[in-house]
Amino acid sequence: MIEQPPTPPLPSLPPAAPAWVAHAVPRPADRRRGTTLVELLLVLAVGAVLLGLGVPRGRALLDHLAVTAAREEIAGMLHRARALAHEASGATLLVDVDAESMTLVGSDGGVRGRLLLAERGLDLSTSGSGGVIDMTWNALGWGVITSRTLVVRRGAGEARVVVSSRGRATRR
Repeated sequence: MIEQPPTPPLPSLPPAAPAWVAHAVPRPADRRRGTTLVELLLVLAVGAVLLGLGVPRGRALLDHLAVTAAREEIAGMLHRARALAHEASGATLLVDVDAESMTLVGSDGGVRGRLLLAERGLDLSTSGSGGVIDMTWNALGWGVITSRTLVVRRGAGEARVVVSSRGRATRR
């Protein structure tokens, strides 16, 4: 008689579970997706703490940027007044400290530019007396000015523009 090799056993299937067990334990594919209320509150609390830490620094940065931009605009107005004086035989820059504004007037009396700092929440002060300061440049572009320091402030930010007696501006 010829011997035959043994046949491998057939893979067996797991025993079938009763119907009530299949519904009692959810399978991973059947689980609900999403977050719990506790997880959501935890994320919101962490976000609030981070926002609370960043707001004061952000406000100080915005104040610094605002006064720096105003300083550059003031220096630009001073340079523009000097150039206008060359071009039109004189120019006057009226700095109204109380109204926190600057107005550039040509030799013909026409307004050539205006800078309103109060609209941006900026405070303008100067060395010396307040009121309206009259800065005049002659046809050669030389200022007939007493030396002044214009200071722009907002919150924690401060910037200065020093105007020499010859009408030249230096940023500080």
